[in-house]
Amino acid sequence: MPDNPDDIGFGGAVAAEGDTLVVGAYLLGNNYDPGSWVYKSDGCGGWTLEERLEVNFGDYESGYGQEVAVTADHIFVASEDSY
Repeated sequence: MPDNPDDIGFGGAVAAEGDTLVVGAYLLGNNYDPGSWVYKSDGCGGWTLEERLEVNFGDYESGYGQEVAVTADHIFVASEDSY
């Protein structure tokens, strides 16, 4: 979890499928760009950070991470500019 979750909109979008949890954070904050955090269940009630998906198209105010979805095979992260 980021050290400033409220400042970056962490948890504004959440999706889960099986043992995968995706949490969006759509605001630019200290030390973080918009994006999402991908967690995997440890099978005992805990979650481990697997990956951080960040914006890579240079528009840090796009709202990337405002919407997230996950299926068994794919993770989707959207920005306000994408809908």
